[in-house]
Amino acid sequence: MKRYVSKGDIVVVKPDMSFVRKPELAANTNPDVVAALVELALEAGAKEVKVFDRTVMEPAERCYEESGVAEAARKAGAKVLWTKDLQTVTLQIPKGKLLKKTTIFRDAVECDCYITVPVAKPHMMTGASLCLKNQMGITADDRRRDWHRSISQAIADFATVFQAKLSVLDAYRILTVGYPRGFSVRETKLAKLCAVSEDPMAIEVYGATVVGTEAKRVPHLALLAEMTGANLDLAKLSIRRLEA
Repeated sequence: MKRYVSKGDIVVVKPDMSFVRKPELAANTNPDVVAALVELALEAGAKEVKVFDRTVMEPAERCYEESGVAEAARKAGAKVLWTKDLQTVTLQIPKGKLLKKTTIFRDAVECDCYITVPVAKPHMMTGASLCLKNQMGITADDRRRDWHRSISQAIADFATVFQAKLSVLDAYRILTVGYPRGFSVRETKLAKLCAVSEDPMAIEVYGATVVGTEAKRVPHLALLAEMTGANLDLAKLSIRRLEA
């Protein structure tokens, strides 16, 4: 973590707390993974670690608490924020095809280290919900619902101007169905995996395999590759595997 966080830094750890679901349903990021990142950032010298998400279900308070993420983050030493209280800035997207600009929470832009940490999920609309899709939770635009008219292009557009300094993919317990809310433990499996990369596209390419697909079959990744020339070939990645 000291490669990414220096003494006195302000760090944002952005989990997925979208749904009013308990951890065993795999709809949100595993609380233990979030807590570990908060602790590591503080040990590396961070002055403050902030945790927040723009939830899908309402009220946000129930998503934060039912997911277990808010409590775990607080206990680890983080400051848990409500997005309704955050200031925003406008982000221009010069290469955007659908989005020419969007509004984003200022804390995500102005921190010293932004860490994205979603749970890996198959997704009925995008094929895979991984680190790049997790960025929807830092957009404050009132038109965010409009992203779903062409969600893959919107995710690709946003990724051309905003990327995490560190991407962490929680795949300890993952969904086996494409409906991302999680309804039954029977629809999950224990993969007992956590993937980390400083390359936002590399972790998407690898993460696609975790949820049973290929990067080229994930529409927003294919679009982003067309726009930027990014690699979608798993064989070209350098992957180091560590056993716990």
